[in-house]
Formats: sequence, structure tokens, C-alpha cells
Amino acid sequence: MSNAVRAISIERGHDPRNFAMVGYGGASGLFAPLICRTMGIGELVIPGNAAVFSAYGLLWSDAVRSMVQTVNWIVPAAPLEPVNQVLAGQAEQAREALRARGFSDDAIDIRYEGDFKFAGQAFELTIPLPAGELTDEHRGQLMQEYISTYERLNGPGTAWEGFPIVMLNARVTATAAVPRPVVQEHSPNGGAPEAAVHERRTVVDPERGERTEIDVFRGERLRAGITITGPSVIEDTDTTVYVPSGATCRLDEHRYYRLAV
Repeated sequence: MSNAVRAISIERGHDPRNFAMVGYGGASGLFAPLICRTMGIGELVIPGNAAVFSAYGLLWSDAVRSMVQTVNWIVPAAPLEPVNQVLAGQAEQAREALRARGFSDDAIDIRYEGDFKFAGQAFELTIPLPAGELTDEHRGQLMQEYISTYERLNGPGTAWEGFPIVMLNARVTATAAVPRPVVQEHSPNGGAPEAAVHERRTVVDPERGERTEIDVFRGERLRAGITITGPSVIEDTDTTVYVPSGATCRLDEHRYYRLAV
């Protein structure tokens, strides 16, 4: 699991130590703390509705329509008009798809992107395009943006000198915002952790492989603002959170578990 995190962070040019992890799914609270420790991630956020977090997000996600078309546009030299015609046509298709769902033009945001590569490569990087029509002035800007992104991900000096840059695909994405629900806030008045202890239980410490006795808390008894130290386990209605030895877990005003691991 840590290797999967490495693949979407370090291998894409991002240092995971600069980020917090959000752990969702009913079981993520059991293994995500140790993944964070392996990757050097200092903060873990586990939503109170972790077990249904994906479904909850889908219910309130924005309406999105994305149109993609292959153009094989050679950035330094190829004519602009065919590409601009594709972008304009895609934008109208995307708008019409959201209009059909009842959104007005004022509520629709359009984003233009291109999938770029050096000629001869088998993979592309997605780069934002200027809104509206492309002009000759944009050629140099797009090439410089692609080279900067390429070398940020692959290292300085890795750009393919002498190879023209190609925009393989043109992409237009239309987004219309959906009204969000009001998230309930709780007064962070905390309380004594001891009052929320459900039982003492003998478990196997996954880091040391040894049996140890720890406190087990009932999540519904915890009040916002409370801080729990590890090693301990929090059993909530539909998720379980493991707080490793040396870590702390604070229940915030939204009843999200925030671990400092």
C-alpha cells in the first residue's frame, strides 16, 4: 500500500511529506496511520463518515462533461485554425450537455487542456491551454510550460532536445457547481479521554509484533475537541481507527479524526 502512495506522489514529482493524507473507507483507519509513517506523512485525516465517504462525495459532486479529440498538432509549426475549430466545437458540446441537465450558461465553467509529448514518445502530459482561441504567441508559452512540467517530473535536463513538441489530444471540460450541504459543526469542548474508554483490550502491536494492552474508545462517546494518545483504538459506528504508539488523535469540530502520526 505504501508503494501505491509512492507511485502517485514521489514518482510524479511530489514529496509526500508536504501533504496530509485523507483516509476513507471503513477500514482505512486501521492501516493508513502506518502507511503515513512509512512515507513520512505527518498528518492523517479520517472523516467521521469514512465508510460512505465516496458515496457521499458522489451525491454532492459537481456536474462535469469532458470532451477529448485527437489532433496531433505540432506546436511549433502546424496551423492553428484546425485546433481552434476542435476546441470551439468541444466547448459547445460540453455546454450543451450541461444545459440539458438544467444549468444556465452563467453557471458553466469551461477548462481547456492538451495532452503534450515530444514527437516519438508513447506517453503524454496534460497542460492547461489558454481560454479562447490559440494564437501564434501561445506556441512558445505552451512549449515552455510543457518543458518545465516535464523536467519537474523527470529531472532537470531530461527534456528531449531537437524533438518537436506535439499536442496529441485536445480536451475541453465543462463544470457546473452543485450546491453543497451545510456540514454540522460541534462545539470543541473536549473532555477527559478517560471518560470515553470502553474497555482495555489485548491486541498485537503491528509495528513491533508484540501483544500489548490498550484502551478502546467508543466513537459515539467522544466529544469534539478531545485528544487521544496512542496506542489505542477508536471503534466508531462504521469505522475503526488505530492510533499507533507515539501518535495523537484529535476529534475536530466536524467530528473528523485528525491524527498526528
